[in-house]
Amino acid sequence: MSREQIVIDAEPRTGLGKGPAHRMRQAGRIPGVIYGHGHEALPLSVEALALTPYIHHSGLITLKIGGAGGEARTAVIKELQTDAIRGTIRHVDFQEVRADEIIRTTVPVEARGVPAGATQGGQLEQVMYELPVRCPANAVPELIQINVAEMQLGDARLVKDLALPEGTVADCDLNQIVVHVVLPKIAVEAEETAEAAPAEGEAAAEPEVISKGKKDEEGAEEEGKPEAKGKSKPEAKAKPEGKK
Repeated sequence: MSREQIVIDAEPRTGLGKGPAHRMRQAGRIPGVIYGHGHEALPLSVEALALTPYIHHSGLITLKIGGAGGEARTAVIKELQTDAIRGTIRHVDFQEVRADEIIRTTVPVEARGVPAGATQGGQLEQVMYELPVRCPANAVPELIQINVAEMQLGDARLVKDLALPEGTVADCDLNQIVVHVVLPKIAVEAEETAEAAPAEGEAAAEPEVISKGKKDEEGAEEEGKPEAKGKSKPEAKAKPEGKK
């Protein structure tokens, strides 16, 4: 299903710079610009209340520049600048496109159903929430749904498994995982711990430590020494008997 076309009134703006832009935001309008297709960039502004509901809109927006009776230009939101603290929109860039022009954009991915693998303790983990695509500007899908009801524990659905509308092609790696059914992390850790622990009644084998006492070492040293060859003492010579 394609997104509905949005029409927003826009007004050209002449005051440029921080001062006029600040006053414009204070008045409830968002400064912006539209460019593309050989036209000069045109500074403009739109009402914040009119744009805010469509900040995630990837399809065509018709800008009525100068009010309802003004020039209509078809465009897509190319870039949004937001306030880091308040989260409000500070500036918007529109890129003009033809209705049949092929554009690059992203489309939300939604998983539907409860996986069959949930009965085995598995849980669904969604890896990709937005799919980059190429498609005609006037036929951007509103949503890409994937039915996960038949997925068993260990099953995965890849980008190439998605059913895309005619004219829409994925603009990313086709083997990238979109969703898969896995065991919860706690269950995996518990299983690994159980496998690592010794079975009941079995003592963990300890390596045999072989050590020799000091005496053994000394004995080995003594055995290895050659027998000392000492000089034998000469026998004492008998003194001659004195002459009487």
